[in-house]
Parts: sequence; C-alpha cells; structure tokens
Amino acid sequence: MGVQGNVKQLAISGFRWLIPMIFFQALRSLYHGVLVRQNLTRHLQYASFARTLVIFPALAIGVSFVQVEGIYIAIWANMLSEIAEVAWLHRAVAKIEWPEDCQ
Repeated sequence: MGVQGNVKQLAISGFRWLIPMIFFQALRSLYHGVLVRQNLTRHLQYASFARTLVIFPALAIGVSFVQVEGIYIAIWANMLSEIAEVAWLHRAVAKIEWPEDCQ
C-alpha cells in the first residue's frame, strides 16, 4: 500500500532536503523567545515580512525558469525564506544591549 514509483522517490529525496530545516527552525524559535522576552516583537513582524518577500519571488523564479520537479522548487523556496527570516531575527537579537551579568 501507499505511493509507489516516482512519487515515492520524490517524497524520499524531498524529505532529505528538509532535514537541514530543523536547524533553522530551532534558531527561529530561540530568537522568537528572546525577542518576545525583551518585548521587541516588532522584529518578528519584520522577519515574517522578509520571509514573504523572499518566498514569493523564489517560487515565481523557480516555476518560470527552473526545470525540476515542483517539490524541489517548494523546498528550496521555503529554505531560502527560512534563512532570510532567521538572518533578520539574528540581526535583531545581536543588537540587544544585554546587562553585564548576562554576557
């Protein structure tokens, strides 16, 4: 039972591409917690907006110009947007002025 053939192979290889996403999602959660604790939630909005600005053009370019299966385009676009969001959050957390006893 279940899927067979090409669909099964695409699902397996697509899943392998998603494994590095765990690292970025963990960082995103950490940065979200730090920013919420510091009452700097506007940066969460900016990071989400940055993610949106990356994912839509990445999907459009992937569909228009890249000749690969759709699952790979979706995974790569999601990965790029996740990296953009984490980069924005990292920048926001790095700007926090921590007390001396926290460093």
